[in-house]
Amino acid sequence: MRPSDASIATPPRSPDGRIGVAAKCGGVIVTEALADGAVDEVQWLHAAIDRLETAGASGALFVFIQQPPDQRLADALRAVTVARRLGPSVVASPTALASRDRVELLERAGVQAVYLDAWATEAARDAGTAERTSLRRALVWLTSAPKFLFKSRVGVHFELTPTTAPQLAGVLRLLGKLDRSELLLWDGNRGDPNAARIPPSAALRLLDGAITTAQRLGVRIRPVGFERLRTAMAPPGTEPCVAGPVMIELLREAVPLPSAGGGLLATRDAEVPIAHAAPTATALVQVAFELAGGGRPFVDLPPCLGGPPPGDAARSSAATCAKVEACRNCPIDEACAGVPLPVLAMPGVRAAIAPPPHWLPIPEQARIALVCPIVTDPVYGASFFSLARCLVRLGARVDIVTPWEIHMHVSPSFTRTQHMGEPPHGRAVAAFMIDAPVEQYDVIITPDPKVTRPLVVSRRLRPHTRLAITDFHMLGGIDEWVRDLCAPDRRPEEGDWWPSDRIMLYSAFPGYGRLYTRYGVPMHQVAWQPFAVDPVHFSMERPATEGTTIISAGHHRRDLDTFLSAAARLSHDIHPIELFAPAVGDVPPQVHFRGTVPSDVFCPEVGNSRFMVVPLIDDPYNAAGITALVTAIMCGRPVVATATAGVRDYVSDGVNGLLVPPGDPQAMADAIERLDRDPELLAALAAGARAAAPMYTTEAWARALVHGSRTFDDGHWMWTKWRHRRV
Repeated sequence: MRPSDASIATPPRSPDGRIGVAAKCGGVIVTEALADGAVDEVQWLHAAIDRLETAGASGALFVFIQQPPDQRLADALRAVTVARRLGPSVVASPTALASRDRVELLERAGVQAVYLDAWATEAARDAGTAERTSLRRALVWLTSAPKFLFKSRVGVHFELTPTTAPQLAGVLRLLGKLDRSELLLWDGNRGDPNAARIPPSAALRLLDGAITTAQRLGVRIRPVGFERLRTAMAPPGTEPCVAGPVMIELLREAVPLPSAGGGLLATRDAEVPIAHAAPTATALVQVAFELAGGGRPFVDLPPCLGGPPPGDAARSSAATCAKVEACRNCPIDEACAGVPLPVLAMPGVRAAIAPPPHWLPIPEQARIALVCPIVTDPVYGASFFSLARCLVRLGARVDIVTPWEIHMHVSPSFTRTQHMGEPPHGRAVAAFMIDAPVEQYDVIITPDPKVTRPLVVSRRLRPHTRLAITDFHMLGGIDEWVRDLCAPDRRPEEGDWWPSDRIMLYSAFPGYGRLYTRYGVPMHQVAWQPFAVDPVHFSMERPATEGTTIISAGHHRRDLDTFLSAAARLSHDIHPIELFAPAVGDVPPQVHFRGTVPSDVFCPEVGNSRFMVVPLIDDPYNAAGITALVTAIMCGRPVVATATAGVRDYVSDGVNGLLVPPGDPQAMADAIERLDRDPELLAALAAGARAAAPMYTTEAWARALVHGSRTFDDGHWMWTKWRHRRV
């Protein structure tokens, strides 16, 4: 008997071209369709694939066809397969897949998967009987195809729209009754990009439910095009869940699946589900540390493999865990239960178990070279000199290297400030990197990968010297490292090019962990360290509830259109907004445009305000607004901010600020009004900001360098998202 499900209605057909293609370029799915009947389909396909590759397409290539495939189409797909440029999959109408010979032709061409587009049937809209007949034929095909296709997978293509959403559960139940079938779940109407889409929060819940249901039913699911949900918000779960490959991939793309809110499980009894997504120890460490940085850790893994701090109730018991010799050197050996036995059996895991180098303290009275960047601002540029004084107070012997000069053996009473700008002739930093006797230092601290490159490529770093690279600019200059150190025939994400385990990145962006993996940076070498400032320049001039203005500031990736639209919606009794930014157009009456001012003028304005508004454009590869956020927090001010990955690293919704979806002026206006009108909420969030402020000081930064990063500690900054979500 054929499987059936009475809850499935005949779906509507979306408008389409005769042939179409889609692939991921950067962080989004790019689609093209041919509607011109006078153009040769195969020639158009070749040109469309070339355009996608030029745009940086990678991974899967989806080809949509309405007519049965012929040899020319198969040859075009085989060319893609042979070149290993993209992995082709075909989405076709029931008519196109009616012949077994045609389907086998696609398999011989190297097509990875063939999906039936039953939700774009060719029957007339007024011929309901014909529609049902087409669906019955589709079910027969889905039942029989796995019997003669040995390499290509088979499944159903489903476009998730407001109209089709009620049918999703039924489709999953149907596929659960079929052998070897999978669901290609597409966000929105591919044939009509302007069609109505499900709101982000609702779509996130539907996607999450589909993934967990598919996992329970044993159905393989392949979500495509859900990148817009990165900033969607939905109530998170509280219990850990088993993480399959699809869930892991979406979480790595920063899609905040609610079911992962309670953490993930790498094991299930004697099984190791994580091995499907991370089959080796290197891959396991990369994935686990990435997701931990995003606040979704594997709660049954130890901290040295990316798990949460010791003592988590969801961790495996000591009876099901084991330790290795390297655990004796770990600062949390006594508190850690060890590694789950099934994980320990994975290839290479025993050798990978070790405390990350940045956990370990440096020698007492260590000799440190602190290399400073070029600075143009006396407040934010004071951080490195402040760090030097903190390091000296912790017992280190510090030399400061600036572009202008070198200060040897800095004392605790050192009061000099760094020269602004760069010298007209020569740079002390460049000379230091090329010629200085670096072997005399236990630690060398540098401002970014770009400045550090000459020292790294010269291979002058000695085995006893730790190189601590500050990464407050999201891997600025790392492309030059890849060019110089990565083999020409390898991609950086394949790894094995990082020059030394003594080189560590102190990064301010745990929510962007996937970026580090794409560059092949070993996550063991990354210490999550927030953007830090000298606290003497920031003060709370008055309680937030007594402030008379609201502040908004900055220019990098600011969404001023959304901000100004939100401001225009505010009631007249809301406190005025002071906008510190480069030139803008017309502003609503509620906004007072202040232009750009020196930081020593701006910071007291923040300390006198009620709160700060930080509107941002979401970008999966670039963080923005961090300086403004830290300024507000250091002045004891909560923020209303766009919920980007970078903002979530610094702001916890309802703790030290309010988060709003990107591009939503009404949500931003509502949050501003709510915070301005509720003095109790304003006071509570201001208290949260004051409580967070010590994490963003140069003193905390110095302790992390001297005593070890302590990213295994529940109180560490990187666990803020995880801690507040669990509460």
